[in-house]
Amino acid sequence: MKKNKKILIVAGGSGGHIFPGITIAKYLNSKGWEVVWLGSDSGIESIIIPKQNIKYFFFRILKINQKNFINKVKSICYFIASFFSCFFLVKKIKPKIVIGMGNYISVPGVFSAFIQNIPIFLQEQNIVIGRANFFLSYFAKKVFFGFPNHTYCNKKYKFIGNPIRKNLLNFVNPKKKYFHRNGRLKILVLGGSQGSKEVNEIFIKVARKLNKKIDIWHQVGYKNFQEMKNQYSLFQIKNYKISKFIKNIKIAYKWADLVICRSGGITVSEIACIGIAAIFIPFSHKNQHQYWNAKYLSDKGAAKIITDKYRAEKDIINTILSLDRNKILSMSEIAKKMFIKNFLKNLLKEIQKYADR
Repeated sequence: MKKNKKILIVAGGSGGHIFPGITIAKYLNSKGWEVVWLGSDSGIESIIIPKQNIKYFFFRILKINQKNFINKVKSICYFIASFFSCFFLVKKIKPKIVIGMGNYISVPGVFSAFIQNIPIFLQEQNIVIGRANFFLSYFAKKVFFGFPNHTYCNKKYKFIGNPIRKNLLNFVNPKKKYFHRNGRLKILVLGGSQGSKEVNEIFIKVARKLNKKIDIWHQVGYKNFQEMKNQYSLFQIKNYKISKFIKNIKIAYKWADLVICRSGGITVSEIACIGIAAIFIPFSHKNQHQYWNAKYLSDKGAAKIITDKYRAEKDIINTILSLDRNKILSMSEIAKKMFIKNFLKNLLKEIQKYADR
């Protein structure tokens, strides 16, 4: 009888959940597993996944709207319907293992797998567990954290780092990268996979003040592209390049001396993996997960955190002006030492225990 080596990855909503899922999918595929993806038909995964040579199924779901009563009822109805869609999709796919990547999109698919008695594993990219993974953790065999979390210390929770894209794993070390670098600082600005209006608005003010003193590569997001293009032109900012989305982030990281960005779990792990100095502007959220992610590097001197949005422009300018190349090299080397290696090998080792049963 042929052994079932089929894994279902349930992920969607944002790049922070999708790209680590793709990294896991490609690795497991290379190890002989058949990987199937389950996501939403309205998220960016519906654009990204069909290009990845991964078998996929999409279902309809709406995020539960907390403000408008009618929209809230509508989204709850969709959520219930999505559970039934996922139940029959999981039954059709018949996976041996299910891996949930977090986000509300993962809830119907992962819960459907639990009901069908399929072993569930969760990957939590952040230090603070998200609401979806917190709920689903009650049904999971293991929850893998990207960063150390002393709140969750029993055998179910394991700290193994985050999945990093293969092309970033053998990144040139900081000493070699920064050797002989001089001139204006090259600053890479990232607002997440979908762009951040707040980061964009803060940084355009910084760019105006530091005009001609820095080189800029700014990922502004698809929705914000035309507006930001107009602003860079209006304020006559020099030495800049703006992108809707940077497809080959390795080139951008190689180019940059310093990164200014949000501090989602995967972003922070990538900063550590490649070894580059960073200024983090955490997204303000109830559980402050981005702030705590950023602290993982900032507490060791590898990054700076900007928390006061009313002083952000001034604080970023002062931070940039205070960083010479020796300090940037020092921060980059510390970041490199903080990277947690061998996530994929450790993940496979854990799920293999259940796959062999």
